[in-house]
Amino acid sequence: MNYLRQGVLGMPCFWLLLFMFFSKTATSQIGVLPLLENETKYDSLKPGVYFDLEAVSFLKNNEYNSQLTRGFTGIGYYAKPALHYESADHRYSITAGSFLRFYSGQDKFSQVLPILRIQAALSSQIELVMGTIYGNLNHGMEEALFRFDRFYNDHLENGFQVFWNNTLIESEFWLNWDVFIEEDDPFQERFHFGSVSKVQILDKQIKLSLVLDHLLTHTGGEIDSSPAFAYTILNGVAGAHISIPSKGNYQWVIEPLFFSYNNLSSHPDEQRLPNFGEGQAFYIKAAYEGNGLSGLIAYWHSENFWAPLGESLFHNVSDYSDYTIAQRDLLNAKLTWTALQINGLDIQFRFDMYYDIDENSISHAAGFYM
Repeated sequence: MNYLRQGVLGMPCFWLLLFMFFSKTATSQIGVLPLLENETKYDSLKPGVYFDLEAVSFLKNNEYNSQLTRGFTGIGYYAKPALHYESADHRYSITAGSFLRFYSGQDKFSQVLPILRIQAALSSQIELVMGTIYGNLNHGMEEALFRFDRFYNDHLENGFQVFWNNTLIESEFWLNWDVFIEEDDPFQERFHFGSVSKVQILDKQIKLSLVLDHLLTHTGGEIDSSPAFAYTILNGVAGAHISIPSKGNYQWVIEPLFFSYNNLSSHPDEQRLPNFGEGQAFYIKAAYEGNGLSGLIAYWHSENFWAPLGESLFHNVSDYSDYTIAQRDLLNAKLTWTALQINGLDIQFRFDMYYDIDENSISHAAGFYM
């Protein structure tokens, strides 16, 4: 699969960044709509000040039988009480509040953080968000690049975000500053810059769009005292999104996708990094969804692939040991059922299965969200 290194995924960085600015994909991880933060929920309301409370109780049990990652259980809740101001002309808004996360079995909140979001419509097509952005699952990134568990483990993202939407192109790009440093801090700064893109090609009964996503992660800094080298990783996704209507409100969604991994570091042999500098993967997905029910079957093949923020079950390097494998073949299946959606209350069940063909092992995860 060395051909993946050529063409779109092998373009120089300048052209990658230029294209991803001008090109958003439908949410790539199926059945997550009830878990997303609504980016437009105040648009139809009268101008003024509103109190908003978003809260999610979660239970996700990861039973992983793999040399690439270890299983764990996430159980608890988070809440985001906030005041929201909507301007008279709906051109800008301000949201201020707090984020509180509690894991069951602990005796205090594991995270208490401020929320401040300023959102402005720069034109009829372009919207800017500064401060606390619409993060994690809202980006619609592929699971191999953006792990689902970030939804509760690393929920809040801060930086800036730009949306650009018209009749042919939906785009989003963002910067999330994960770790800020001051002079002589013993740790490094860390941030990631991403884009999700969808360009409409066919809008008939069958819909076809081109998909191009990128995620650049950087760890480094110039004023810290850490002896570790800086490193930068660029991951890319290119492919197609095809939706075919079915009976009732259901539809088939087919996505053939090509993934890339490139180590852009000046010290590519940094100890924390995989022992390969570039890699690629192919992912073919078929999903059937509608009326609160979603099912997916997929096949994944990767060669020397890694994404720092992604689900390790898709990778070729372990996240807890020195184990690496040059090639991997994986069967993936998912099922989500939103059992209730009424007056702002959603109840959802999720099941994920990962069959490692090479190791002849099965890993699975089951989740419940309200």
